[in-house]
Amino acid sequence: MPIPDSIKKLEEYEKKTGASLHFRQKDAVRMVVNYSLCVLTGGPGTGKTTTVKTVAESFSDAGV
Repeated sequence: MPIPDSIKKLEEYEKKTGASLHFRQKDAVRMVVNYSLCVLTGGPGTGKTTTVKTVAESFSDAGV
């Protein structure tokens, strides 16, 4: 179930948390909300946790 206005949600998350997501993190969030299966990989300090938190917040805000 895609979350409407995912770009708007990303902007709201950045304002709320003070985080500044990299364009690749934003792409990852969009992929997760639009596809039923995604794999998020990366080395230490690449933003995996922030990306997952953003996804969780997006789903929570959408009531999913």
